[in-house]
Amino acid sequence: MRARAHHFVSAIAVTGALLMVTSLPAGAATVAAATSRPGTPRSSTPHPRVGHSRAGILPAVRGAATPPANRLPGRTFLQACLLVSRAAPAQRRCESAALPVINAARASEGVGPMQLPAAFATMSAPLQFLVVTDLERVGRGLPAAAALSPALDGLAQAGANTSSDPPMPSGAGSVGANWAGGLGSTLLTDFLWMYDDGPGSFNLGCTSSGAPGCWVHRRNILAGYQGPLLMGAATAGTSAAIELVGGATRWAAATPSWRSIAATVPVGMSSGSVSISAAPGHTAGRHVTIWATAAGTVARFTLRGGGRQWWLIRSSCRLRAGGHCNVWFGYRPAADASRAALVVSAVGGSRSVALRGRSA
Repeated sequence: MRARAHHFVSAIAVTGALLMVTSLPAGAATVAAATSRPGTPRSSTPHPRVGHSRAGILPAVRGAATPPANRLPGRTFLQACLLVSRAAPAQRRCESAALPVINAARASEGVGPMQLPAAFATMSAPLQFLVVTDLERVGRGLPAAAALSPALDGLAQAGANTSSDPPMPSGAGSVGANWAGGLGSTLLTDFLWMYDDGPGSFNLGCTSSGAPGCWVHRRNILAGYQGPLLMGAATAGTSAAIELVGGATRWAAATPSWRSIAATVPVGMSSGSVSISAAPGHTAGRHVTIWATAAGTVARFTLRGGGRQWWLIRSSCRLRAGGHCNVWFGYRPAADASRAALVVSAVGGSRSVALRGRSA
């Protein structure tokens, strides 16, 4: 493993496995055991786990392409989130440090910002894993996991307890399993799985650029699972495991569902403030991009303040889940500088953009 700028992290490990099957008899799966190397994190090379059936890697989907390089979380993200307490104030501090880094990584792929539900800091770790996994999928136009499943949570718990990929359920159509240890943070785990999983990362299943374990966690999260899709998630101390199961018709779903959570997630916006200038007697235009980060919605736009110096080009747009639109507005300066607010009302509540105009 190459030296990392955040050298004080000494116990991180990640593993993952992905499989597509038509049927899998109980007990047919073999679990990849974690190994350890002196002075390095524990990990394992992912192994296919197959029963007496046809098997193959799930097809690649849009947005799941291998990034050109790892992205580092940075010291601020690590200091706020590594081994973070489950107390809500500590969770909120982690959110504040994590989202700018995660959203920069998403923006580099042309994906809109991740916007978390207001209650994220008080959610259980398994429910947080459902939220961030679904936000990564929905942001790329992929179907979300409908909910956690108690039975699949139990399998994820077995993986978390043994620091290994969860055992594979029988009767599944398609399965992806991830494990990580030594992190203690849902958001940091998501970042390493999605954006820091290639050669030279903490993924010791990726020992070279051609190793089969490179970016396997990302592929598991963004795979083209058949529906319906359910998920299991669990933690044991700083050990965490998730399991995504497609064709999950035989397992009961828990509450809350993703649909109910998604209804509380506000739209994402490209900026919280915009400055604009124009010469007297002339007009200028700008736009703000909004994303339906979790659920499809009709977004409606209004202006507050600013008088006749400001106007909107459109008053609404319809967004699919993961989709975006541009909200254009115009400004024609008067004698003095002017301020206004662009209010966006959509699923999850209203958000506003501060507008500042002046004469050029």
